[in-house]
Amino acid sequence: MSDVTGGDGMLATAPQSEEWPEPRRDSPDLEGGRPDIGRPATPKARVQSPTRSTRRAARRRPLRMLFVVSAARSGSTLLRYLIDSHPEITAPAEMNLSAYLQHTVSMWMRVEEARGELVAPADGQQVEPSDEACRRARKALDTMVRDMVTDDRVSVFCDKSLTSVDQLGLLARCYPDGLFVLLHRYPLDMISSGIEASRWGFNAYGFAPFLGTAPGNFVAGLGSYWIDRATKMVEFERTCEQAHARIYYELLCGDPFATLKDLFRFIGVRHDARTVKACIRKALASEHSTGPGDYKIDFTTTISRSSIGRGSLLPRMLAPQQVEAIDNLLAELDYPSLEAAWAGDLAKLVGLRPEVDGGGRSSSALEMVLQRLTGVLEAGLKAHSLRGDEASVLPLDLVVIAPDGRHRLLTVSQSGVTDAGSPDSTDRTSQIRLRCSLDGVEDALDGRSNLAQLMHDGRLRAEAGAGAEERRSDRLKGRRAMLVLSDLVTAGVPLDRK
Repeated sequence: MSDVTGGDGMLATAPQSEEWPEPRRDSPDLEGGRPDIGRPATPKARVQSPTRSTRRAARRRPLRMLFVVSAARSGSTLLRYLIDSHPEITAPAEMNLSAYLQHTVSMWMRVEEARGELVAPADGQQVEPSDEACRRARKALDTMVRDMVTDDRVSVFCDKSLTSVDQLGLLARCYPDGLFVLLHRYPLDMISSGIEASRWGFNAYGFAPFLGTAPGNFVAGLGSYWIDRATKMVEFERTCEQAHARIYYELLCGDPFATLKDLFRFIGVRHDARTVKACIRKALASEHSTGPGDYKIDFTTTISRSSIGRGSLLPRMLAPQQVEAIDNLLAELDYPSLEAAWAGDLAKLVGLRPEVDGGGRSSSALEMVLQRLTGVLEAGLKAHSLRGDEASVLPLDLVVIAPDGRHRLLTVSQSGVTDAGSPDSTDRTSQIRLRCSLDGVEDALDGRSNLAQLMHDGRLRAEAGAGAEERRSDRLKGRRAMLVLSDLVTAGVPLDRK
């Protein structure tokens, strides 16, 4: 994954008047930006009732507008918390300012129509708002925004709203001097997170219209949602003249320091190492204004990349035309293809360094689980007599996926269990391959979940054959392999643990 500036994919920007130097990853304490001039350490005011004097000061205060644009379940709330922790930026909860702007522009267009100043195009095309309507709408929005900010340190107001992606043209028209940050996340992980967050209904995040077209296939419905969002964002990046930056969720989680340093430099605020580290430290430890957003973030204490690649275990329920459309967008976004993500380690594919602690799980913990699993399967093979139809399933591959994205391959045959290491360096000889998350393996060994539950939860997937097309016969082979593996685990678990 790389960006258009020739860096490592952290940030892609529109041409600027100054050339950006490449960030030095080997010198995280490198100082840069404006020096700390000893501003007071009082907390920033969020939404308050300003006095008359602060209102007058607010009207004179120059504020730049920053718009964070992303699909749902793509890390936008995390990015907002990080941005909001900077002393020169305020980023309240979602306010849907683009919807307010759209409504205000429409009202002024009605006024112009009543005055006879608005003339419909002869070709029947939609009437474009006039410059005056956009100016008046911006003036109303600017007045409201300025009245919300009472901290003299703040020079940038950030709006992070999911509705912005539908009004990008209008935002650019009203704010030609605005800054736009476009946050992308890999589609499989976004779909997986969307399904997880919508357990009791898809009435949030704007998913409902897309799921209505595929009520029996949530994966395909959310796939259509991602295609729609990503297409609008990519088209905006192609055509807009406003200053804009591209950020990847994977790199925001994998290297937040370098990502924020580049981002703050783009925004034009302090980006020295002390400021960036303070923002990362305070983002999840400080209180932020409440509103729509990630339901888990306020109960999170660390930035982790443990969710990167989790969507690779989703069943392959995307339609062929969706796969083609997504792969085209992925190529433009410098992401790996769907087939590569389904088969490999997404974190490694996007160029992330391995985490030291594996997102809270050490390498020794992984080895312990693999040793335990191997012992259980070896005992199961000795204790369980395989029937002819069961024996025909073997050998089968079991790929265990750790929280940090590492993949380990165990091959189960009638003669025993072999730890083949990385599946990337091993030729596939088995007919069946099961992929399971590490926590799923532990739940199965401890009897908390069976394999069918793991598959239903998106923590296990069965593959038969090498292609993406899954036939009925392949599904039957996968089910048979799961039953055999389940019988071996049941037979191999010690009696005192059953």
